[in-house]
Amino acid sequence: MLAWYDRARKPLPWRDHPTPYRVWVGEVMSQQTALSIAARRFTELVSALPDVGALAACEEPLLRRLWAGLGYYARARNLSRGAAFIAGELCGRFPRDAAGWRQVPGCGPYTAAVIASVCFGERVASVDGNAVRVGSRLLALEDGVWTAGGRGAIDGLLGTMVERVERPGDLNQAIMELGQELCTVRAPRCDECPVAFACAARRKGVVDLCPPPKPRPSAVDVELAALVFWRAATGRLALARRTRGFLAGTVGFPLVSPRTAKKLGARVLDGCFKHSITRHRLTCSVALVPCDGAMKTFPASLGDLVEPKPSWFTLNQAAARLEASLDRKAMAILREASGTKAEWDF
Repeated sequence: MLAWYDRARKPLPWRDHPTPYRVWVGEVMSQQTALSIAARRFTELVSALPDVGALAACEEPLLRRLWAGLGYYARARNLSRGAAFIAGELCGRFPRDAAGWRQVPGCGPYTAAVIASVCFGERVASVDGNAVRVGSRLLALEDGVWTAGGRGAIDGLLGTMVERVERPGDLNQAIMELGQELCTVRAPRCDECPVAFACAARRKGVVDLCPPPKPRPSAVDVELAALVFWRAATGRLALARRTRGFLAGTVGFPLVSPRTAKKLGARVLDGCFKHSITRHRLTCSVALVPCDGAMKTFPASLGDLVEPKPSWFTLNQAAARLEASLDRKAMAILREASGTKAEWDF
């Protein structure tokens, strides 16, 4: 497998100079993002933030710009939290083993094992979805893969493999890349696989059954209202950074239950829209809350859903500052209600 990896591995920028900082950032960026996109954006981010101190000190607006297009912004927040921990609590020194990395906020077992094995040579297996698939096929596990016993068998196999090599980091990356390139979910290229001779699933003819689909949690239906606090006299509306709940950390409209919107005296506009966030299926309305006067903070009934002090913008200014597609869908309803595409004029 290592010989195959030496021939076929992808030229990723964090592999060229595998420092702990670069490997950490690169691995986090490449999770849930196409490698071609992550590689390009990695170069841009580390050019702007070349070390952990710069990442720890980075203001959120800049981090958002550097992360734009990668999706799942919570990963960027976790990187920022982890960098602050390393720069502050660890005085800028990186942990040297997986156990130490797991103490870094936002750093999970897989990422911790990758950094520890690649940068410090620790013989610890890094098990992501690709590695689970490779391991389940090597063992011909058709059932129970997602149970503690099944994962234990896979972790044990991969752990034994890593313990027997002098290049544990490269082997971890080889297993991951094998799952990405050859041992794929559909149409695996078994004839090209360097470990096909050891694959029990291939011998038994059950490659397509290993692993079985991972059980998915049931979808949850949620009704929400996007609150638009509106000053008719100035034609301005309020935006703020959401601090918890859906889309926490993004600038947009406060998101509340329809009951809360009603208590605030909101007027629900015609039309609603659908939106999905992970396993939540949202049905969203847009509700106007007239608030001419000296409103400096959001009502106490919103609790800590948003930062208390709103900022006021014209319709077009607000549209340019929205960060989430949910808010842009709400803005489309606002524009429709205003009767024009350019001005706020009810």
